[in-house]
Amino acid sequence: MPGRDPRGETLLRWMIAFTVIVGVILLLRLWAARLMRRSFYLDDLFVLIAFASTITFEGVAVWAIDNGAGKPQADLTPEELAIQAKILVLPSSIAWLVGTVAIKFSVLWLYTRIFSTRSFKNWSYSLMALVACYFVAFLAVFMTICKPIDQLWNPVPWGSCRDTSDQEFTSISFNLVVDLAIFVLPMPWLWGLKMPLRNKIAISVMFSIGLVTIGVMCWRLAATKDSIAHPDASYHTTDIALISLLELWLGMIVASIPTLAPLLQRYVKPVITKVTMHSSGSRYPQNQYKLSNYKESHSSRRYKNIDTTNSQYDVKIYANDLQGSTQGLAITTECTHDPVIEPPRDIPTPGQIHVRRDIESQNW
Repeated sequence: MPGRDPRGETLLRWMIAFTVIVGVILLLRLWAARLMRRSFYLDDLFVLIAFASTITFEGVAVWAIDNGAGKPQADLTPEELAIQAKILVLPSSIAWLVGTVAIKFSVLWLYTRIFSTRSFKNWSYSLMALVACYFVAFLAVFMTICKPIDQLWNPVPWGSCRDTSDQEFTSISFNLVVDLAIFVLPMPWLWGLKMPLRNKIAISVMFSIGLVTIGVMCWRLAATKDSIAHPDASYHTTDIALISLLELWLGMIVASIPTLAPLLQRYVKPVITKVTMHSSGSRYPQNQYKLSNYKESHSSRRYKNIDTTNSQYDVKIYANDLQGSTQGLAITTECTHDPVIEPPRDIPTPGQIHVRRDIESQNW
């Protein structure tokens, strides 16, 4: 189109690519939820709100690109300047604000589902309250940049607009600190869990992907400083829009990665297992045995009275000891789709052993 600048065309290509990527990841997130047959949680809702806000931001950005965003302000017509002013004052700012806040709520609510420790949940709720206060405060700030609100594109003699540089730095700095706190928050609890070291490292790396968004915000701080030093709102629009959208895109990806584990377990892990078995020349993976080939070495020990009628898949086994008397030992196993997220349904009573493990089923 004649009004588009090459820098605006570049921004448009970025938007198309990342909208498809993020859309696919969110569909995978919903697929994983359906696969687990779990409820639709609040963190799912918040990430969808963030996606809707991002689409709104992108629509506004397309409007700006079609009206010369990226060109020097001196090359724009009065009508294009008015449109750029309308975009900068309200729609883009509010869409970005709603998107970033929704992403933070999504991650923090996911934390409360993963970690059951009361002190951890209290920290998560405290951060949610802080983010909510930030949202209310900056929504008011963005709504009152100009008095009247249309002063930039429909000026009146008694109207005025304030300098936005201070609020830009304050908003970006707050988001930087909160995102860093969200990244650091689960680490002490994670490394205090009794699990293999490789699992702790893998989960830490997964959470560390959030550092990418912190790097993007540092980039935005530098870009904001540069735009203030060289004030040409239209010329810097495409740069600021790209960085702001990257923050939203990457934030939604980071918030969704932990929820994709069921898909990896169902579709990716079996493929890796088969490839590993094929390369090692073994029919069965290491430390896995076919139950039909396993025989109890003590012929005097027998198992009976297996009750599988319990709706929670509890199995009670009464074993005869070597002298033939019946022990009252009860072993209860609970099969659940996600042992990390959901707490045990039953609290073990004295005289019982409560076993909770992931169980992988394969057809031989």
